[in-house]
Amino acid sequence: MVTATWQSVLQLTGWFEGLGAEVATTNSIDIALDAIAENKNAWGLLVVFLDGVVDEYEVVEALLLVRKVTKALPIILVSSAFSKNDFSLERVAICDVSLKSPVSRVTVGLAVAQAIANNNYFNKSA
Repeated sequence: MVTATWQSVLQLTGWFEGLGAEVATTNSIDIALDAIAENKNAWGLLVVFLDGVVDEYEVVEALLLVRKVTKALPIILVSSAFSKNDFSLERVAICDVSLKSPVSRVTVGLAVAQAIANNNYFNKSA
């Protein structure tokens, strides 16, 4: 999980752990990229919060790079600037699901399932 604001992550971390995930957090997309490149198979999902990020374009470029390095990694992008949750393939070049924050526990569960489904569909059609 990549975020610049830690307070929003504490509850979300618990929700992911409740789904059986081991959660690693960082405030640097570069650190996340290095960890993904080091061991692609250790990652089941990447969650990136745009709120508080200094350079959103840098994050988008990084997510495009993640797609090149490991297409099979589902990505959820979260931002308060989004107008609504988007479970479609609209932003599939950079993420599998985008969520408007704040998010609920139910929304997170649905987002994880849909991100995996969208990622599988994207990879089969590519």
